[in-house]
Amino acid sequence: MKSIIYLYIWNINNIYSPNIMRHKNNFKIFSVVVSAMLILLSCQRNNEGVSAEDLNTSSIQQKNNSSNLKSTSFNSYDIFYDNNGTNTQITESEYHNFLISVMNVPSNSNFDHTEVLSNGSDKYLLTVAVSSSGTTYRISDQLSGLGGDEYLLAGSTCACTTSDCVNLGCEVLNKGVPCECSECPGEGEQCTKTHTVTSEYSSAWFQ
Repeated sequence: MKSIIYLYIWNINNIYSPNIMRHKNNFKIFSVVVSAMLILLSCQRNNEGVSAEDLNTSSIQQKNNSSNLKSTSFNSYDIFYDNNGTNTQITESEYHNFLISVMNVPSNSNFDHTEVLSNGSDKYLLTVAVSSSGTTYRISDQLSGLGGDEYLLAGSTCACTTSDCVNLGCEVLNKGVPCECSECPGEGEQCTKTHTVTSEYSSAWFQ
């Protein structure tokens, strides 16, 4: 009887062992395929959103410098200057006249629209002007809040001027005090910094 039982068990093992081994092999192959798919998916997610521009060091630095800044147009706010104790509102064109008078921007320059940059509660004016000779002026002006959407020129103007690196570099890094400009990337290229502090404004500067 024992011999019959042992023989029966042996026969069962012989019948099912190949099937079990086949299932084990199939499971191993399935595991390898799934693991490879997970690795490829992980790599794809890690590389998502990375472009050639993001790999450019200069682009990354510029993005970091401006990552907290929000920009709106000059006309979104009421901008004033202290005219002998009276807050006098100015237009964007009148502000450009101020830059011509005080910051020596050539009068025949082409002015981009002046932006109002916000960094938290701090706000600044930022203007880019290009003269007929190709010199680029990047100028920021610190603002002081008067309440609501009204702001006063705070008397600190920072200009970064170049005719060498007009497309990359010579950017206004610190919009307030102290005035700071980024360097030109090329050897021998020049970026000139000009910081003007104004305690009293003249109405003639804006005309």
